[in-house]
Amino acid sequence: MGMPLPDTGCLTSMTTFSSRLSFIANLAVLSFAVPAAAWSVVAAHPADGPKVVAVSAVARDILAIVICANTIEHPGLVPYTAAPGDEAVEKDKDKPQWMWDESRKAFAQLCEKDIYRVVAGQRTRLGTLSPDGTRVLPADNVIGKPLETRLVDDPSAYAITSTDDPAYAKPLPPKAVNRKSKPTDSGVDGCQPVEHHIYLRLPTPLIDGRSYTIALQGLNTAVESVAYRHDTANARSEAVHAIHTGYRPNDPSKRASLSIWLGTGGGYQHEGLEAFELRDDKGKVVFTGKPVLVKAKDATETLIAAKDYAKTAVWGLDFSTFDKPGRYRVHVPGIGCSDTFEIAADVWTRAFITSMRGFVNQRNGIALEAPWADLKRPRPFHPDDGVHFFQLTIPERAGQEGARGDDLVKLSKAGALREAPGVWGGYQDAGDWDSLSGHLAATELLLELAEMFPTFAASTRLSLPPAEAGNKIPDVLDEALWNLALFRRLQLPDGSVRGGYGEGWGARPAATSSQGKAVGVYAPDLGTTILYAGCAAKASRVLAKIDAALASDFRASSLEAWAWAEAHPDAAATDASPAASRWHAFAAIELYALTSEARFRDAFIKVTELAKPGRFVEQPEATFTYACLPAASTDAELRKKAVALFASVADNAIAFAAGNAFGVITDRTDLPMISWVGYFSTPGMASQNLPRAHFLTKDPRHLAAVVQACTYGLGANPENRTYTVGVGHDWPRHPLHVDSRASGQPAPVGITIYGCADEAGDMSRGSNDWVHKWFTYGMVPDSYSWPAQESDLDIFVAPSLDEFTISQQLGPVSFFWGYLAARP
Repeated sequence: MGMPLPDTGCLTSMTTFSSRLSFIANLAVLSFAVPAAAWSVVAAHPADGPKVVAVSAVARDILAIVICANTIEHPGLVPYTAAPGDEAVEKDKDKPQWMWDESRKAFAQLCEKDIYRVVAGQRTRLGTLSPDGTRVLPADNVIGKPLETRLVDDPSAYAITSTDDPAYAKPLPPKAVNRKSKPTDSGVDGCQPVEHHIYLRLPTPLIDGRSYTIALQGLNTAVESVAYRHDTANARSEAVHAIHTGYRPNDPSKRASLSIWLGTGGGYQHEGLEAFELRDDKGKVVFTGKPVLVKAKDATETLIAAKDYAKTAVWGLDFSTFDKPGRYRVHVPGIGCSDTFEIAADVWTRAFITSMRGFVNQRNGIALEAPWADLKRPRPFHPDDGVHFFQLTIPERAGQEGARGDDLVKLSKAGALREAPGVWGGYQDAGDWDSLSGHLAATELLLELAEMFPTFAASTRLSLPPAEAGNKIPDVLDEALWNLALFRRLQLPDGSVRGGYGEGWGARPAATSSQGKAVGVYAPDLGTTILYAGCAAKASRVLAKIDAALASDFRASSLEAWAWAEAHPDAAATDASPAASRWHAFAAIELYALTSEARFRDAFIKVTELAKPGRFVEQPEATFTYACLPAASTDAELRKKAVALFASVADNAIAFAAGNAFGVITDRTDLPMISWVGYFSTPGMASQNLPRAHFLTKDPRHLAAVVQACTYGLGANPENRTYTVGVGHDWPRHPLHVDSRASGQPAPVGITIYGCADEAGDMSRGSNDWVHKWFTYGMVPDSYSWPAQESDLDIFVAPSLDEFTISQQLGPVSFFWGYLAARP
């Protein structure tokens, strides 16, 4: 069978949990004697050699062997007690860091320190000392041996035999060998874990139902040979890409694809494809369809510019009309199957609940623990733990890491540090630990979802701390209010709202967030104040029948924020960005919806994009809220324009998706496919307008677009994995999540990473050259030569690929998946 081999400790796109369980009984890993004359080269096979983790067919005459070489053990921080003779050696003396010195009540320049101890007569490095001096971070450990690549690309390093295919009665080498190799973690001392996909181009095609043995005599793998049974109705093929989670029966879009990029062998176009099938978990064929060539091998796509992003041919496998509940896999006869997925009524609900765990796992100001959180972590950034919240003089738009630190040092030197009482909570933003006003955009989406579907919000149980899980507020609103409560605390008596808080210089390598003892709180700004005013007004409306007292408090708070914004035209003059207009319109219409006061309606009319609609929705929250208001309280012509605008951008998104190989869809068709964007991983990319369009139009094409927007990031992609931790059969193992890495724990679930981008494009290179220079030395072909759709590097140290934010990833993902779960 062409399935993953037993667990080797190296999880890859082919070593998926479901495929192990489904096919382990049919797996064979063999060591046997073949005449030495069959090979011109012979290699040793050490027990800790590279592990063969999968064998599959990617074409009728191409076998893929996936080999994992090395893994890295990340031990995490361990307690440190000083012993006589310990030596502390300062690191990077030319780059001292500023840290809070509690004894001096000031920020002081300190260098990180490595601790050395004499062990068994040898000077031994214990690790890097944490800022509080209580723990050390030991060095990462390399496990296993690298793959010796000298002979990997040599056909004589392999031989294929078969007992039931006469063409291989005698050992035959492949006609040619192609390869693509990608690092799977950050390296240690020049040794980097690498996943190698080796493609053997066979002298004659494989025959369905026959068994083959591939000798690896020229490779230093842990096994000398592997067995493969070409039972394509059951054998997993990395060339067949399908969603991992599945679909609701009445989802109007269900699709998979067939493609393979052979690395050094370039693109490949399958020929002679007559049909594909859906098979249930008993092997029965339940649907048959015809493959459609979506993109020829050398054709261009229109993902922004005309370019060959996929670098190979792609066949579409559409089964949208199939709606019977069950567990299925897509089968391409002669090649193999996809991972399994479900068709079930609660598929999107389960995905949504997992995505919402991402929020709770990112909370500041609360200790995380099982079973409601996936990370065990002490409480970070809470004033009751002796953490200092100092008031900065700069607003959020002045900068984050570094800018905050500069202001803290300036204030410290001037003796002007003053505490900002009562501040705590919110979310950590990726690996930086800071809570920022942009997170309110995600809060708005959760409030919007709860308002769209109140029954769904009331009945859906999330993983929350006991106090919230047992209260009267629906769990979806509890999560939204967790973040909104922070900005309520950040509101000053005059109504203005400060832009969040964070450490001066961001996360430190040998620390977790709970060790931070001093942060800077931004000064108030118009953008935060007006955005908060809109969110608080929406929260007040949604809470009106659930918690009258809390609704009243947010109502008053929203009105105070609006009053401050109106009283400070000078603040508006310094923030004339499109975002300022966007949030001004949002706050105005939300306060109008809350109070029915004409002054807020007039303020909305004054700034609304509906006066002159453009190509895109520039004020999506405000325009959508207006379109949803009762007809009696709105202008019929403006309402008509609002609905038409959402319908237009949805139609443009559908046209955009038709121009690219994997149906990636967005209504912001002007957005370059560059790093930091999440072009492939996040539904709709920087826009959440497809669900809004369907909510307003009820057009089945728009619902299909919502489903299609989620499919790629949920596994129907050439990497055959999802981009959200804990979702599907395989997912990123090394997102840039500092607390889990520093504490030696797996990354918590619910995190969606930025993922793939057009790394070879001119707009990406400037920000990522250092990653490609220092952390891609194991890649074949060259890291800039890979297709955009396979460019993700799961190595932790690449922020533009491995990082994530609350507003760009967690908010949109939960909104899309929640919409598909809640819609009728």
